[in-house]
Amino acid sequence: GASPVPAADGASAPPPPLAPLRTAAQVAALRPQEPLTRGAAAVKLQRWYRSRARRRRFLGILHSAMRRRKYLDERGRLVRRIATNEYESRQAAVRLSRRDGPRLLERYKTGRQAAAASKVQSLWRSIRTKRDLVRQVGEQEREAAAKKLQAFARRRRLRGKPNLLILSKQGSPFAHPVDADRLMQHEEAILAQRKQFHASMCKGKSLDELRQIVESKYQAFADGAELARYGVQRLALRREHTKQLAAALDGRSWANPPPRGVCSAALLRGAEEKHRARTRPQAAAFLPALGSSLSGTMPAVESQFEEEEADALLHDLEAELGYDFGPSPGRS
Repeated sequence: GASPVPAADGASAPPPPLAPLRTAAQVAALRPQEPLTRGAAAVKLQRWYRSRARRRRFLGILHSAMRRRKYLDERGRLVRRIATNEYESRQAAVRLSRRDGPRLLERYKTGRQAAAASKVQSLWRSIRTKRDLVRQVGEQEREAAAKKLQAFARRRRLRGKPNLLILSKQGSPFAHPVDADRLMQHEEAILAQRKQFHASMCKGKSLDELRQIVESKYQAFADGAELARYGVQRLALRREHTKQLAAALDGRSWANPPPRGVCSAALLRGAEEKHRARTRPQAAAFLPALGSSLSGTMPAVESQFEEEEADALLHDLEAELGYDFGPSPGRS
């Protein structure tokens, strides 16, 4: 065999990679195709025609067999129905031949009618269920389409408006860098507190103890500063969202629709209920107990939820302070 060719530095060079093996189909595809002769083209056309004719004959036989099977099934059902009717006729004749034959025949007839009625009812229930299902599916599709249209309209409206997060950051004190004026204000506040300091305010503690207390408080402040900042940002975001909700509920128009996720109907129902509770005619019964100064005026009556909340708060205050806030019998 041939010896490997030495490289320039004296080491033998690696052998060249072997070419991948090809299948017979790949070799035939790469081989140039020669034009068919007249006889070869005729043979190819005949093979194609014969294959199509065989397929057509097979499908014809298959369809005829299916029609024959369907015909035989129909004939079998008809024969079974005729045999069943004959059997029922013989049973009816046997029942009539008995002493209580008419009663048995009437019972059998009633049973058949009840079975037929239940069958018709089950068929009607299935049809009605399918109809209701189609209607429910249609309503769900319409609702989904309406939600998509609403989301598209909201996105188009919000395209030129500032983001809620950007608005909340504008009102957050941590979103703006510290300027010289704010630093001067902090410095003045610290110096004012320093001028008010007196030795009696130490409560008998030494300088080292005061230093430790100050360091511990500063460490607690540094540990909770990030959480406090996050809470302030959430509060500013909630405030801007509340402003948008209030603006949307105050003026209703196509230019100012309610925001996403707000059910205006539920809010309106609760507001109407609260208004009716406030202006209830039974509130006139409280006028004599409130004094003559309120005669001729209608007091504002709270809703049931507000009354329960106020009573719970008053009871908690009485439990903490140990004082009864209820009206005394002798108090005018």
